[in-house]
Amino acid sequence: MESPTPQPAPGSATFMEGCKDSLPIVISYIPVAFAFGLNATRLGFSPLESVFFSCIIYAGASQFVITAMLAAGSSCGLLH
Repeated sequence: MESPTPQPAPGSATFMEGCKDSLPIVISYIPVAFAFGLNATRLGFSPLESVFFSCIIYAGASQFVITAMLAAGSSCGLLH
């Protein structure tokens, strides 16, 4: 019977590996986030509202749609 492969203890080394592995995704999302922030500001939303939308809506295209609809005067009841 084979002995199990020892696993490293969770800690900063595994956290840093996770950060390194997620770096390509983070870098590729920066232009989308920048474009959304500019678009939301252009439509009259404050930077805080832009961050709020980014926190509650985890879909890039939907963020652009909801800001355009709200800026055009749509009611919140229409959005769901």
